[in-house]
Amino acid sequence: INLTSIGGLQAGGGVLTYRASKAAIIHFTKCAAIELAPYEIRVNCLAPGHIRTAIVASSAHGMGAEKVAKFEAGIRAQMRADRPL
Repeated sequence: INLTSIGGLQAGGGVLTYRASKAAIIHFTKCAAIELAPYEIRVNCLAPGHIRTAIVASSAHGMGAEKVAKFEAGIRAQMRADRPL
């Protein structure tokens, strides 16, 4: 079981290396699942959405309450737009 992030499911600006690394985990998981399927080995990937963490808090650092609310609303909209694997 691999762990990634919703950030790997959709392109976005500002966090290139983060999103690219998360997308790589998703692609690796898909390839490993195909390669290991003949041996009846399952490979899965979890991609949780927005969770209040230090990374999320630092993204909102220096923003006023209104901007933080807009930032979080944007993340929630992204979560609704994405589909689980």
